[in-house]
Amino acid sequence: MSYLKIIRPFNLLMIFLTQIVIRFSFEFLNIQNANFSGIEFYMLCFSTMCIAAGGYIINDIFDVKTDLINKPKEVYITRSISKTNGILYYTALTTIGVLLGVQVVFSIDKATFSWIFIIVASLLFLYSYFLQKIVLIGNLVTSFLVGFSLYIVYLFETTDIVFSSSFFISIVVLSICLNFLREIIKDIQDINGDYAAAYKTLPIILGIKRTLTICTIIAMILVFGVSLFTFIYFKNQYVFITLMLITIVIPLVIIASKCNNAETARDYKNISRALKLVMLIAILLIPLLFYSQYNA
Repeated sequence: MSYLKIIRPFNLLMIFLTQIVIRFSFEFLNIQNANFSGIEFYMLCFSTMCIAAGGYIINDIFDVKTDLINKPKEVYITRSISKTNGILYYTALTTIGVLLGVQVVFSIDKATFSWIFIIVASLLFLYSYFLQKIVLIGNLVTSFLVGFSLYIVYLFETTDIVFSSSFFISIVVLSICLNFLREIIKDIQDINGDYAAAYKTLPIILGIKRTLTICTIIAMILVFGVSLFTFIYFKNQYVFITLMLITIVIPLVIIASKCNNAETARDYKNISRALKLVMLIAILLIPLLFYSQYNA
């Protein structure tokens, strides 16, 4: 069971759900790449999940000291999985992920994109090795990789630019910002272990109160960004605008308020859960979002 828990199956499921929702949205609108078969798509998904799973494992290998303080009940390396077996597990999953990704790009005559999978795997290793110890850099790297897991499907799935590039890039940027906010909240939750390991995270550098103020500002920037995105691309589609306000904008306003008033570990955990819920809602809205834009 530890070998399953260490790869964060819920997070992997979220990655897969996001990619499959984008894929079937394109398929429903009949705008997918004819050269990108269903088998190749699932190979891409499996490649992405293997590389991500490898990233979780190597992170746990390097973070044993901090995890013993931050989440002692969820420490698998050295307890139920030896460090040697953890490294072998990481190497196997990452290698499979990279090779599958390379196979996909060669099969659709986009061999020049092979570097993508190697760079992503390398960034995940570098993040665990030292980037997460540097203020904001680690947060930005992981947030970028989450956003890229959306963009990679668009990159391979479509040949014609059916949406303006700014439309899809806006979605990716907003997802990066949302995940960036959650990463900072996680740093607040993990401050004790990070401090013991001499990490230079934002809460350690600025203190929790100032970091929460920054989180409040980021949440309000997201409120403005999502609102602007909605009104630019879905002008006069009042039902859709109302739906976006109720399901995304208003929850983000509530999250901003919670960031401003948070004081306890329970508060931070609730904010993190609320951000996860907003992410899930945003994923489920993708088909409607694509359909509304395509038929605008």
